[in-house]
Amino acid sequence: MYATKYYYEIDKWTVVDTAKSSGNDQNPSWPEPKLKDGQRTGAEEEHYFVTATYEKKKGKTETGRYEMDFSQWKELKKGEKIELKIDAAGFAEINQK
Repeated sequence: MYATKYYYEIDKWTVVDTAKSSGNDQNPSWPEPKLKDGQRTGAEEEHYFVTATYEKKKGKTETGRYEMDFSQWKELKKGEKIELKIDAAGFAEINQK
């Protein structure tokens, strides 16, 4: 007795490239991906960072880069002195005293 055997080819979407946009101001914009035939854009993801310099010990400063929520990031002013709370994962939020 013979049984019919079927073979299938299934096309699946996979990530082949990532378009990124960055800057040193507070005017975020999405990158313009260059798509080839048969490509489409995938999920959009955004991350906002602040680079902060702080006094570690008397007279010694350190600089760190911390991720923030957009709602707080957009409130920052370049060069202003603020107090940040940094969690163990390096995520920052403005300290609301």
